[in-house]
Amino acid sequence: EQDFMDDVFIPFPLTTKRLPPQPYKGTDPEWLEFVRIAKDKDLQTKLKQNLANAVLQAAKKNPVLTMRIGGEVRIRRSWMDVDYPYMAPPEYEASGIKFTDEYIEWTRQPIESFNAKLLDRVLWPTPMASSFWALGTAVIGHKTAEIARYFGIVTSNPDVQASGAGASSPGPLPSSHNPQIQKALDRVRGSSTRNPGEVRDPSSMTLNTPAPTGGKPSAAAPSKVPASTGNPQPAGERYFGEERVKSAVSAGFSPWQVFMKQFGKSWKPILPEPPRGSIAFSGLVELESTKCWIVVDVFGWYDPKTKQFNNVMMRLRRLQDKLQSPLR
Repeated sequence: EQDFMDDVFIPFPLTTKRLPPQPYKGTDPEWLEFVRIAKDKDLQTKLKQNLANAVLQAAKKNPVLTMRIGGEVRIRRSWMDVDYPYMAPPEYEASGIKFTDEYIEWTRQPIESFNAKLLDRVLWPTPMASSFWALGTAVIGHKTAEIARYFGIVTSNPDVQASGAGASSPGPLPSSHNPQIQKALDRVRGSSTRNPGEVRDPSSMTLNTPAPTGGKPSAAAPSKVPASTGNPQPAGERYFGEERVKSAVSAGFSPWQVFMKQFGKSWKPILPEPPRGSIAFSGLVELESTKCWIVVDVFGWYDPKTKQFNNVMMRLRRLQDKLQSPLR
């Protein structure tokens, strides 16, 4: 019995192209499904409840939030909108070498959106580069201040200055959606409708969509990162190499804090484009515990084929204690 090898395609860097998204037609099965779901109010209510329950379960599994609000949490109320996009999600293609049982050729073929974005992240590691730049700037500033203080030029304590630059205090609660969720909403609502049954030809609609940027990851929610099989992580480290990196920074904790703060600002998880025919759900979910009320921004794509939500983003919008005591 002869074994046949599956075709293998190896994409080459700098050849990835983001294809323009194509509009749905009124006869497409995806658009007909939009019309069916838009008329089914009971199904919409059920889907909104499922997304709200996903927020509730995420809150219960968050150890930091649970410690703050207590273990008994329930859904108090929720507000959600449903948007049906005119356009299908964009597709990606790349050039590379294709290996088959009969031949080897240079070709161009579609690739998964996650692989395209991951390749772009590897070639252009902007979050890591900007974080190291912030770290280097903090270390140089720290050492310069120490030298200046040694010669009597600076009398203030540089450690205090560095700590002040890297420290973060709780700011005021946002009065609108989280910036990442708002960005996703603006992109969706610029090319979507809430009444697909009233649109006969979605491909003829005038769309107001932002210009696509090839290979750039969209704002998305935290995704599960697969565990590494090699290079075992030493005990006590939150991630591999933490102790070695920290020990290399002789200026103390403040520059490291600057690095982590910048990395947290610039890092966005890589999420694939939603499946074709997905519907956007967005809104607010209010949770109640024995100690406080919590309002969470939520955004996600519902796939009617798999009947599951994808690319769900959740951001804490407001937390209010039921009992407040004076600070002094």
